[in-house]
Amino acid sequence: MTKNETLTLQAAEIRFAGDEDEGKVTAASPYGVVDSYRTVFAPGAFRSAAGRRIPMLMGHDPNNVLGSWQVEGADNALQLRGRMNLEVQRSREVRALVQAGDLPGISVGFRTIKDRRGERGVRIIEEAELMEASFVTFPAVPGAAVTDIRSSAPAEEVAAFLRAVRRAAVSFGAR
Repeated sequence: MTKNETLTLQAAEIRFAGDEDEGKVTAASPYGVVDSYRTVFAPGAFRSAAGRRIPMLMGHDPNNVLGSWQVEGADNALQLRGRMNLEVQRSREVRALVQAGDLPGISVGFRTIKDRRGERGVRIIEEAELMEASFVTFPAVPGAAVTDIRSSAPAEEVAAFLRAVRRAAVSFGAR
């Protein structure tokens, strides 16, 4: 397939653009779930971060920036919508790992503002400043994960679709 290909039919035009994957990714970290540190984020713990842009890192390493996240408000989970900087080689590598399911987790870096002790000594974080969110192999919070990552269809699927469209176009007399 060429990078950009246009096939014109009498009543329709179908365009296939090359890899327009802009590195879009979404993730969520649930509230109310006790993590591996016996800590739980209360619903709305990151309320102050809603609408802010924060760094997207690999493994909480500030020297390994992959892009940025936009923080979205949600009652049951911290919702993140991000864009990986695909001009950076490491971002492309991490994207491939995430797309393959080899790097499924998300972990947040934060500074506690207000917390308290709950039942059985569990620390409840009621308010925190969100500093960054990282891709990780083993998230501390069960269920903290990538929820969607844009990926291009495999080349063989695109090629098969193009062949089918061309056959249909020929049968309708288009070129």
